[in-house]
Amino acid sequence: MGLLKVGTPLSWEETLLHCRGISERGVQQFLRIWARCQGIRDDGFLWGDEVEYSLLTLDPARREVRLRLRGAEVMEVLRERERDADGYVASGGCTWHQEYG
Repeated sequence: MGLLKVGTPLSWEETLLHCRGISERGVQQFLRIWARCQGIRDDGFLWGDEVEYSLLTLDPARREVRLRLRGAEVMEVLRERERDADGYVASGGCTWHQEYG
């Protein structure tokens, strides 16, 4: 994802006209990446690598996905585990923080 340097963002109404196409292309891109990368195992992170995540609850019976609002709580647990990792933090470790805010 890049930074918008030139141009004007669409209004909400204009955006709605493009939602279906954007969603379809996003799903297609995800499936292509999944097919290409699903067999990769034990691929270590390099300096500067990032992991993006979403916390979701799946309800198969209702065919529903809900966003979990526990990011701050989970992030604190990850930070504590990183602090408690004997010797690992001294060698670089990880930092856990939200992307924005």
